Amino acid sequence: MEKISTVRSESYLLRINLAIDAFLKVEDSHRNLLEIIYWWEKRRVAFNAIFISFGLINMSLSRFFLGLTLQESLYSTFTLASAILVINVAYSLSCVSEFFVRKDNKYAAQLFKRGLLFCVLASMLPTLLHAKDWFLSIS
Repeated sequence: MEKISTVRSESYLLRINLAIDAFLKVEDSHRNLLEIIYWWEKRRVAFNAIFISFGLINMSLSRFFLGLTLQESLYSTFTLASAILVINVAYSLSCVSEFFVRKDNKYAAQLFKRGLLFCVLASMLPTLLHAKDWFLSIS
């Protein structure tokens, strides 16, 4: 029974990975600047949705670890807006980076994945620090 659930979870992860690869696929490795910008802008909403979703999850976890209620603000509106702005500026620089550095048609997809991973991990840092303090306080 355990082997069946492992196979199902591996199959599910494989399907997710294939869907991500299809979403990030670059057809032509010799694209001009407008085609590069179009490729990146077409995926910006998904990037922001994933980043903001992880940010909301992290803020909820931080509230729990800090013992805050939903009415208490963890970050100012300015801080949140600044974070989203900085992330989007960095995202925009990815277009420029690809235009000047690109090596093959896998460069954009790899840059997208690595950039998203970096942003998600950076947004998790305060939560991890709050969790560390919480665990130390209960022990």
